[in-house]
Amino acid sequence: MMRIRVALLYKAAEEAENAGDKDQALDCYRMVYDLTADEDVGKRISGFSS
Repeated sequence: MMRIRVALLYKAAEEAENAGDKDQALDCYRMVYDLTADEDVGKRISGFSS
């Protein structure tokens, strides 16, 4: 069940990013990162700071 939630959060982050809602995307990516500590997600988060 946890993997489904993470996948939905990641999908929501991508959709928000594509829609131009950077704040929502960043919030979702941070939640995914908090749950997984995934390096690729961490890189995406860092990309928002650039």
